[in-house]
Amino acid sequence: IGAEDGTDVVIRGNHCDKNEQAGIGIQNEARGLVVDNECRENAQAGIGIREKANAIVIRNKCIENAKVAIGVRNESNVRIVDNELSRSGGMPPMIAIQEDSKAVISDNVITGGGVAGVLVRGTATITGNEFNGNGPRKGGPPNFAAWVHPGSTVTFTDNRVDRWRHALSAAEAERVRAIGNTTNRFIDTAIVVVNSTQPAHVSGNVAVSDNEQDESVRVTGPQGVISDNIRRAPRPSQAEPVNE
Repeated sequence: IGAEDGTDVVIRGNHCDKNEQAGIGIQNEARGLVVDNECRENAQAGIGIREKANAIVIRNKCIENAKVAIGVRNESNVRIVDNELSRSGGMPPMIAIQEDSKAVISDNVITGGGVAGVLVRGTATITGNEFNGNGPRKGGPPNFAAWVHPGSTVTFTDNRVDRWRHALSAAEAERVRAIGNTTNRFIDTAIVVVNSTQPAHVSGNVAVSDNEQDESVRVTGPQGVISDNIRRAPRPSQAEPVNE
């Protein structure tokens, strides 16, 4: 299902399975409300938004798509709310915000994923999501719930992260705010910010680990408010071994 060339559409209640490209695509300055669809086992993205498109993506299921669950490219703008996104294997991120696109990503359940739950090369507000990784993977390629690339801006708040190497990894980003997140079963440090252009604000985050050497946050470079970040021991149900 596709919309393009400035059209204004509602795409609701469809099943888009096993297509050779994306299940649903919004492109070329089109505007779309994409709600209550299921995109499963497509060869590209479950839902793709590109070329200065605008979309609101609500209550969809993107299951076992070969590439990203939701991809946003070419200066597009999207709200991604209350979706179920999962993939059991593969290296692509679950959500990719690329090429100076902008996104608000809230209240989603994101399960599985390779290099990232959300990859950001643009601007993203990521809040209230549940990130369920399939690691954490100690070595090899990145394995971050949120992977923020150079020059990008991210606000990462009130997320629940489990089984990722880091909940947030940002290197040479423009601006980083990470507030009120809880991270379980990570490797060494839950939130890592390196050399952001603007002072990074990182506060009120909780890292759950019984290893006293683990850290809740590590911030190098310009620092704003860095406070009230703690490590605490897990409850018995959380005390599972980390994969090496």
